[in-house]
Amino acid sequence: MPNGLTDQPPGFGLWTLTLLLVGFNEELISCGVVLSRLSRSFTAIPAVAVTAALFGMQHLSAFATTDRETYDVLTNVLASATYGFALAAFQYRFSWIWPLIVIHGLADFTSILARTSYGDLVVAVTCVIFVIYGLAALRHIARRAARARFRLPREPSGQASAMAPYSRPATAGQGCAAQGLRDQNDSHPAI
Repeated sequence: MPNGLTDQPPGFGLWTLTLLLVGFNEELISCGVVLSRLSRSFTAIPAVAVTAALFGMQHLSAFATTDRETYDVLTNVLASATYGFALAAFQYRFSWIWPLIVIHGLADFTSILARTSYGDLVVAVTCVIFVIYGLAALRHIARRAARARFRLPREPSGQASAMAPYSRPATAGQGCAAQGLRDQNDSHPAI
């Protein structure tokens, strides 16, 4: 048994398989289905936040399936929501679910088979780290979206049009310069 872990019934091997499958299932549902659907209707932050909240709330099932105290269950729900925020932000940014499945399975494995409790301070610091990571990942998304709003549509010739879609397309051989308009690259470098 690795140092710091205890072998609990039904045994190390079955716990390993079960928790990897839990990670697979929860990430596939949360980041694979829920986040994907929400991303079609909402921008990054609301889609990730709702996914994280739903991910946290699914851990309310501990009230029915364990004899844990209310404070402990609610702390787990909050920690799961912040963890879900970080993982959903990763998925939103990178669209790569396999690392999330492995990380989730390993996190469940170590937290369930750990010999000791982590304590409130460790949980609080971990939650803050998850939120900071999630916001950093989403900040990149927000920057990219802001840049895209300032890009102008391209004409069929490949040049940027300062008037498109408000004006008629330029005739063949005419670009923005021929119409007396500034090219996008003069004032807004491509990013």
